[in-house]
Amino acid sequence: MIRALCILILCFALPGGAVLAETPYGFLGNYGLNRIHVAEHDALRRQIRSCWNVPAQRKRENLEVHVRITTRTNGTVKKARIVGSALIQLDPYYRAVAQSARRALLGTPCNPLRLPQDGSVAGNSVTLTINLQDVFAN
Repeated sequence: MIRALCILILCFALPGGAVLAETPYGFLGNYGLNRIHVAEHDALRRQIRSCWNVPAQRKRENLEVHVRITTRTNGTVKKARIVGSALIQLDPYYRAVAQSARRALLGTPCNPLRLPQDGSVAGNSVTLTINLQDVFAN
């Protein structure tokens, strides 16, 4: 039996015991075991900051984008998909920021990505959590 305390979160139980939670920012499901918060990895944060084109007045916003990437063996991004947000359908500004993050990750200046080599990433698929405020903090 799955028990959860949900505040501003609507939870759904899925077959096999997985839980999918709907937050004000969208569905946060199990995107695999590999998740990286970009702000926690300085080299990756600096790399994304250098190739992500976001309007200057927006860089201080506390907005989070989740992008599921698949990499080739050399670290270049093969696929990138925005995950976990219903806002992409509802908010044109969020959609523009999320799509610009996806484009940055697929673009030549950001590749190959400097993913952590500490064993936290296994295989070639990972979900990056990118927070505007954290990436562009001085």
